[in-house]
Formats: sequence, structure tokens, C-alpha cells
Amino acid sequence: MRIEYNQNGEFVDLETSNIKNRSFPVPEFKKGENDQSLVVETRYFSLYYLKEQPFSARSLYAKVGEKKIIWYYGQKEVRNLKGTAMSLDGMTSLPNLKNGLFSLDGYATINDFGSVLFDENSNFVGTNKNNDIYLFVYDVNFKLALNDYYQLTGFPPLIPRYALGNWWSKEYAYNEASILKLIDKFKKNGIPLSVFLLDNGWSLGDSNYPLAQTGYTFNTDLYSNPQAFVDKMHNLGLKLGVKINPGLGFYPFEPAFKTASQYLNVNS
Repeated sequence: MRIEYNQNGEFVDLETSNIKNRSFPVPEFKKGENDQSLVVETRYFSLYYLKEQPFSARSLYAKVGEKKIIWYYGQKEVRNLKGTAMSLDGMTSLPNLKNGLFSLDGYATINDFGSVLFDENSNFVGTNKNNDIYLFVYDVNFKLALNDYYQLTGFPPLIPRYALGNWWSKEYAYNEASILKLIDKFKKNGIPLSVFLLDNGWSLGDSNYPLAQTGYTFNTDLYSNPQAFVDKMHNLGLKLGVKINPGLGFYPFEPAFKTASQYLNVNS
């Protein structure tokens, strides 16, 4: 169930960076309402809300499941089974994981506050300023919960077949000749190869910007004709990838810097 609050009654039904589809079949429910309160009852839960009140543990709560376990707004959900970590680089112990979709209490929540908003043409139009809660009540039917979650957020596409093959990546400034020599060595030894990933060193650099360790432009000292090189890799049946770290910035020596700056409306 979606539960949204805005002090001025201005609700958001635009697509967000998290939510793609809110058009679900409407289940059987009963509604009880007076000037002070609203009650929504389904076979799975009963939701209680004190009308015209910001969300709080007092104003918004639900009784879920056959055991009528109480969920209330702001609850820590201590029996939540947690989500995953974005990265384990440099970790020597398990990091603090955020709450996930499944809980042994039979409920979990997602708050879409702060997500990016898109109009009907998929243009960025701002961020979601509303307290925008999605209450999942599935007991331990994790399969159904996951299916409905993807109905709400969009199903992830299947990865392409080539991504399941062998990849080669090395932090080394290859040039075109050295790459072709390496690929030939794979072929002679009967080792299949699907993806060649260029790590540091493939992109244009400038000594005036020592922090620019990755970029967006091929270094023509290493690849005299980048498009012809890409075409050659494809003709060999390989996919080509390049390492880009946007966190390291975008610098004036890039040929597209002026155009990108104008598009992003930033001063160079």
C-alpha cells in the first residue's frame, strides 16, 4: 500500500528513479472514515491514520497478518533481513546494511522521499519532496513480494549473453597493437574471450590536471583511429569496454568540455 503525505495536499504521481508503475489491481477492502480518522481494512492488514496529521508513530500504524503484529511509522524494523552492500572493496567485516524487502515480522517499508522525478517524456523535473511510503505486507511469501516489487519498480533486463563469457581487464596503458597481439595469444591457446575492458591509460590526459586519471576521449597516441579500432574489435567478435570514473571530474582538455558545460549550465 502506498501512503503519501504533503502538507498542502500536493501529491506526486510522476515516475521516479525508484518507482515506474503504480497501476495495480485494486483488491477488496473496507474503508471506515470520519472527521478525525481513516481506517482501511484488507484480508492482510488494517491501516489506521489520524487525518490531516504529519506521519508519526501516533498518527499512522497498521495491524498486519493473522497475528495482528503492529507496524507503526518510523519503526526500526529490527527483524528485517536487510539488503545488500554496494561494494565490499577494502572491507574486513560486514558493513551496516540498510533494510531490505523481506522481514520476519511480515512487513517492510520503502520511502521514496528524495528520489528523482521524471515527466511523461522522461525528462528530469525535480525531486520528490513528499513523505512517500510503500508498505509491503507479505508475511514470508518472499516470491510474491519480490514479484510485486518489480511490478512497482520495473523488472530488471536480462544481461546480454556476452557478459557471461570471459572478460579481460588489466591496469595497463595498452595500445592497439598490444591489444591485438594479446587477443591473438588467447586465440592460439584456445581460450575464449568475450569482453576486452580498457582500464586506466586508454583516455586522453593532460599534465596540468594530474587528478584526471580517467576521461571520456580516446588517447590518439595509443589509438590513432578510435572508431576503426572499435570496429576491428567488433569484427573479431569482441565487446569493448572502457573504465570511466565520473567522480574524478571532467576537465577542459576534453574536446566535448565546452559543449557539455553549456548543456549542464555550469561555468568552466
